Order: sequence, then structure tokens, then C-alpha cells
Amino acid sequence: IFSFNCISPVPLAREGHSPFSLSSPPASFFFPLFSSFLALCGAQMPVEGRGPDRIPSCAMLLLLWAVSCWWCPAVGFRPSIQPAVDLTSSLGTSAGPSVVSRTSTQPWDPNVVVIFSSGDGKRVLGRIMNCTVASGQGMECAPLPTFTISAADSTDGNLGMSPSVVAWAEGFAVAYHSADLAGQYHVWLRAFTADGIPLGGPQAVKVDVMPHAVYPTLAVVCNSFVVAWESLQCHSCSCSGSLANLLNTDICDFDIGLAARVVSLPGNGGGPILNSSVFAPVMVGRVLADPAIAARPDCSFVFAFASCDRYHCRVAYSNYSGTAQLSSPVDLSDDLSAEPLPVASAVPGTANVAVSWVASGYTSYKVIGAGTLYTAPRGALINLEERPSVAALAGSRAPVVLCWNNLNGYPNSKLMLQPLSSSGGLLGESPVAVQPGGSSSLVLHPSAVGLAVPRFFAITTMALTQGSATWVVYFALGKLNTAPVLTSGMSSSVMFPVGRPTQLCLDGMFGDADGDNLTLSIGPLPLPAWLTFTTTDLTNCVAAAASAPAQATIQVTASDGWETLTVPLVVSALAAPVAVDPAGVLSVMQLVAGRAFAWDLKALFTNPNPGISSLNS
Repeated sequence: IFSFNCISPVPLAREGHSPFSLSSPPASFFFPLFSSFLALCGAQMPVEGRGPDRIPSCAMLLLLWAVSCWWCPAVGFRPSIQPAVDLTSSLGTSAGPSVVSRTSTQPWDPNVVVIFSSGDGKRVLGRIMNCTVASGQGMECAPLPTFTISAADSTDGNLGMSPSVVAWAEGFAVAYHSADLAGQYHVWLRAFTADGIPLGGPQAVKVDVMPHAVYPTLAVVCNSFVVAWESLQCHSCSCSGSLANLLNTDICDFDIGLAARVVSLPGNGGGPILNSSVFAPVMVGRVLADPAIAARPDCSFVFAFASCDRYHCRVAYSNYSGTAQLSSPVDLSDDLSAEPLPVASAVPGTANVAVSWVASGYTSYKVIGAGTLYTAPRGALINLEERPSVAALAGSRAPVVLCWNNLNGYPNSKLMLQPLSSSGGLLGESPVAVQPGGSSSLVLHPSAVGLAVPRFFAITTMALTQGSATWVVYFALGKLNTAPVLTSGMSSSVMFPVGRPTQLCLDGMFGDADGDNLTLSIGPLPLPAWLTFTTTDLTNCVAAAASAPAQATIQVTASDGWETLTVPLVVSALAAPVAVDPAGVLSVMQLVAGRAFAWDLKALFTNPNPGISSLNS
């Protein structure tokens, strides 16, 4: 019963099952349910590892049926994205990962901002996407002019200054690293209004004993920013120069650790205020790197990071309140990786925190507070170990979207999207693969964020098209969507009499679990001369007027603006059966008392619709 109710309708609909009818659901819909119910009630059911168990009553089956039907609308729940927009073609190229955030946390603010590095890797740039709520289907976004975030160019453009961005009540803030003239790396923080107006200049956040601060991450915890970064201390003269050299273990001997600082939100038009000393989690005998932070409703936060020995890393976390560590670091899993690159996000409506990372080519995911561990399926023998991203969606049946890139045959790769529950469970179908840069592109560095409109998210990626040396930043709107489905009980054909104009209205033919407005269309065009399709704001109807028997199969398509469902509908114009002279036939009938006699009554009529229909009864 469960599998019939919750799995069958969508595949059957995609195969064109029962698209149109003016009648109630046919017996064929209810019979499998009823017969399954009768077969199971009071019968014996084999249970693995035991003998047959007798089901004592039908109450449990009724409950199972009811629960399965309540769950049915979630079938087919999947992320979809609109065609991606190239944000950097006018700038020539990009030289580092892009990140995306809302421009503020106000519920009425639909806009998002994309942060990326210039082509030479020496400036941090931003671009606000002006988004509007479109009727019926959700959102549309258009890019505004690019603006500069860093006050001065970095002397090193190798690794793109690694920006991080987060929204707060009045705007957004960006953290990034850059090198000064002496070759020392610093972490900077700069705040903006929701319109992109800077609130003061960049502020240097790093104040620790190690000379280099790189790869910052940023979160809003109640009324403060928390900024974390990696600290580097080089012990070899050959390490001087670019950050790429600093991180080259073949030529460089360096110490690495973590540091963080609490920074007050801007006030009175000024910039952020530094208000705490540096702090960091400590794990004896291990190197800590790759920081990630996510806030909880009680103003505490999760500090996740890579915990590494000489050869391998695990992902661990600590709980903090301000600068105070509330718990000792805890390993999230036993997975090992050369560079796990964790990310963290709060789960809307809960105190849970989602953490995702890379482990030996697999994208893994765990919800702190729920305990579920999810490991993405491996898509190829070669997987590019790449930082995943987590988007938290408010007001959604799937409050989290996990995305990562999958190298499915170098030099091509795909962006993978998977909706997850607040406890980390899989929702909908298996991961959805998309390629924002086209089918022949290498897609890297995804970043995603949930938007003000429920079920919508924004995503950015970097893509390199084959034959090109230019990295492009792509932006796309995404939506957790349930595709249109066929209304239960529809028939796959409709008939009407020749010479009698008939109108078939298709508006009840499809349904949408999300409540999206559906647009109907038919094809192939042109339609036969005896069929016309008319559509208004209220109705979608096919008018049929044939002077002779005719038949056509049309394809009816329903679109919710993101996904479509097409089913065939056979429309037939039929002439009435023609009676054979009943007097001449009946006069030759000889009936003998006591002897059975059978006669085919169809002999009284002929069918004027050859090749279209037969006499049924």
C-alpha cells in the first residue's frame, strides 16, 4: 500500500497514465489498494529471521495508508536551478572562489550579494543581485554594477584573497586576506549597508603572534561578528613570497594553527568595532586548520575545523559562547582526508548546526544536535576534493541544501545538489546534477545561501570552459521544487460526436504540491484544423469541431516555471454507429423451443469510424 500510493503516481504520470477525464477515479485506481488490503488483513506475513507472523487487525494497515498519503506530496521534492548568469565576463576573469550571501537578514529584503576576486587576484569585488518576487513562480534577479571592497591591492594574486561574506540585520560584511608590501598576510573585515554602501574602511582583524593570517571565515552571532582564520609561521627563507609558496610543504617548513576574534556590529554609520582578544580551540598534538563557524539561537556558536596529524585530517568541533569554550573539541567522524575543508550552517527553526566536509573524495555531512551522518555517493573514480557548501532555507520542508562539485571525467565536472532534513536525512530523490557553465566546463567552488522567499536559494560557482583560460563566476537562482503531477483518476483519451462542437477544459488535469501557478500548453503545432487551443487567465481549453470522423494525439504540458510534465491525450471525433435494417435481419431468425440460441447483436450495426474505433457494446 505504501509503495503504491507514494511511488507509483509520479512514474505513471510521466508515462502518460490517465491524463484527462470528466469522471471520478476509475476502479483500476482503487482496486489494487482494496485487494492489497484484503489480502493482508488477517493473513500471514513472513518476517525476516522469524516464521510467519499473523497480523492481528487491519487498523495498522489503515494507519499506514493514511500516513503514506500524508507523505505523498514530498515525492519528487528536488532542487532545480534557473539558467546561470555570467557575472565576470565584462571583467575578463576571476582568480578565486566566489561566495554569496543575502544583503541583509531582513525578511523583506530579497537581494543577494556575490563576492569574488579580480582576475589578477589582487582586489576583492562585489556585485549585488537585484531580486524581485515574480508572480506565481517566485523570484527573478538581475546584476547591478560591480563595486570594490578591498581598499588597496594585495601584492600577491595567487590565491584570490579568499573572501567570506555574511548578512546581518542592516547589511552584509566581508572578510578577506591580503599581503602588504613586506609580504605579510593580514585578515581584513569591512561592513556595508544592504545597498552596498561601505560603513567605514577595512579593519585589520589579525592580532596574534604568528606573522601570517589567511583564509578567514565569518559568522554573525547575536550582536557580534565572529571572525576566524588560519595562522601561519614560516621557518624557511625559501618560503618568502606568495602564499602559494608559503603553503608548499616541499620547500617550506611552517607552523599552522587557528585564531578567532569577536567583533561588534557597526553602529552610528561607523565600521565594526574590535572588542575581544584572540582565542582558538586547542587539541594537543594536532594541527588545526580550515575554520568554519555557525551560530545558535542562544548566542552560542559551533567552531568546526580540521584536526590533523602529520598525514591525515579529521573534522572536529567545539561549542563556544563569546570567547569562552563550552566543550572540548569532539571528532565528528573517523573519516580521513588530506584537506577536509569543512563548512557550517545553522539549521532554521532548530538549535542544530549542519557541518559538511570532504573525506577521501566523498562529500560528508553531519548535523550537530541530531547525529545523522550523510555521505554523498561517489560519482567517479576521480573525485576532486573540494569545499562543499550548505544553504539553510527558512520555511521549507527541506531546510538544508547541500551542494558540492563532482569530477565526472576531467576536465568536466558537475555541481551536485541534495536537499536534507533538519536532522540530516535525505529528502526527495538522489542528488541532482547541474552544470552552470555548460556541458563542457569544469565547475568548482560552489557557494549557496537561502533567500528571503521560502524554498529559494542562490548559488555561485566558478567555471572554466574547455579551450579557455578564463575562470568565470556564475550566479543562479535555485528552488526546492515539486514538479507538477497528474490529477488522480484522469483518462488518457476523450471522445465527442461528429458535427457537435465540444469544448474540453484542461485546468483540473494537473496539480502542484507547492501551490505554484501552472501554465498549460499543447502540441505539436500546428494542431489539426478541427482542434483549437485557447488560454486565458482563468481557463485552458481545447475546442473540437469535426464534420467527419477524425483522431489526433496531442501532448499536454504543465509547467510550474521550474519543471514540466508532459502527457499524451488522444482526442477522437466519432460518428454514431449505423443501424443495419433490423426488419430484414430479424425476419430470418428461426427459434426452436427447447434449443439454446446465441446471436451477436453487433450484427445489427456497422462502424462508420474505420481505423479509429470499434463497436464496444
